[in-house]
Amino acid sequence: MPSSCTTGPNAFPLARSPASAPLPGVRIGVGMRPFDDGHGRIVYLGTPDSSWTYLWPDGTTHSGGPTPLVTRLEDAYRRLDHAKWPELGAFSLEADAESGVYLVRAPALGTWNHQG
Repeated sequence: MPSSCTTGPNAFPLARSPASAPLPGVRIGVGMRPFDDGHGRIVYLGTPDSSWTYLWPDGTTHSGGPTPLVTRLEDAYRRLDHAKWPELGAFSLEADAESGVYLVRAPALGTWNHQG
């Protein structure tokens, strides 16, 4: 399925978190950025108040803006771990940016669609 860059330079949208999720109102994406001597996959978080965080392959973060996204991300991981949710590697994403359909699959949780 085709994909497009819509959440920032080279960042691909995953989903807007629903209100009950550990990160409500936070845009989440993944992408590639220059890292060390090559490129590295990053996780991107952003909010309507222009706060942002990049989570780099080595676990470090860079962020800016008034919303403490690093703290919110750490809290979300603690909640998922406490709830015994699947590891991050258990999730997969199929993106069709042309139709705005993003299918998320996790064997223990099923499949659901996030509208971009």
